Amino acid sequence: MPLFVFSENIRLFLARIKKEALTILNREVGLEVIKDRFIFGGKYHRLSLVLFEHNRMLGFYNPEKCEIGLNKKLMFTSSPLLLNNILRHEIGHMMAHMCHGTDGLGHGQTYRQVCAMYGWGDSVTSSTLDLEKEEQEALGRQGSEWVISKVRKLLALSSSKNKHEANLAILKANQILLNHNLKLLGEAGVGPDNTVYMKRLLTARRNSAKLMTISRILTTFLVSPVFSYGNRRLYLEVTGDRTNIEIAEHVAVFLERRLEELWQEERRNRAGAGGLVGRNSFMRGVAEGYLDKAERLKADYAPHESLALVVLESSLKNKLALVYGRLSSLRTKSSFCARSFRAGKEAGRNLSIKKTITVTTSPRLLTEG
Repeated sequence: MPLFVFSENIRLFLARIKKEALTILNREVGLEVIKDRFIFGGKYHRLSLVLFEHNRMLGFYNPEKCEIGLNKKLMFTSSPLLLNNILRHEIGHMMAHMCHGTDGLGHGQTYRQVCAMYGWGDSVTSSTLDLEKEEQEALGRQGSEWVISKVRKLLALSSSKNKHEANLAILKANQILLNHNLKLLGEAGVGPDNTVYMKRLLTARRNSAKLMTISRILTTFLVSPVFSYGNRRLYLEVTGDRTNIEIAEHVAVFLERRLEELWQEERRNRAGAGGLVGRNSFMRGVAEGYLDKAERLKADYAPHESLALVVLESSLKNKLALVYGRLSSLRTKSSFCARSFRAGKEAGRNLSIKKTITVTTSPRLLTEG
């Protein structure tokens, strides 16, 4: 999935576009619309719209969340007809999927027949726009890329066998990220164009101790992890600055594999470590151990850095409200193995984030076990 964007101006734009989409569903598709929902198959469906950044893709439809995504550059198009045709294009995918399942997700005969049923021709099924004319979004990327590269190198150094050297590398990485975000906060202010980003990093059929561990560790990289539910899948989403999200994605991809390796090492080294209770307790221990280490390193922050961290964490909470509105907390109850938890905690204290090969553009399927 691409990088999602949010701001007050975007919220107002999407409110207007959602009205257009519901009007199309009512007048052209022939569905009953009540407030912000439409009725299909005897059920109420809430249509969600989001904006994203991408150099080529105009839009998408995500059946898991009944969600239509539109390219941010469409905010700047001067053609209402083009914008509405792109909306019709994605609504066509939605209706084809609702009527015919996965056969309707592509651009084949099923999709075209559904569009033809609503009187939509090539101007809808083949909607295009030149997205090569980049807005001025590329300005400032050079600084972000330097931060990402530097932080990744320092995180790789944190695997040093010399504990003092490893801790210094983590501390320096955190300080660079902290100062970068403080600079952005000062430049952005609180205006309507202050942009917030969100990306879906991992997806799974259900929540797990492993997924919770990844989300807790990601909080140390100045992002806000949130679990978002689709029809049959769970997403781990992170919200924050573009740079922080790219680093968090790097960390999540690494942890998805490394946590499994740590658990398998524990099973080989300790008889009777296996079982779901032991695994879950071990995973929770890893999170506790890593967060303990991160908390201890904060003692080495300069006074202005400690204050900046408080300001940035408060800013992150405000940004969450712009993306999600109201959030509910998630609590789980499960059996507990103290021995596995202690082993996980020790592994978490020694955990270092090494370099991953690449970062994907769609939510990575979580290895479930």
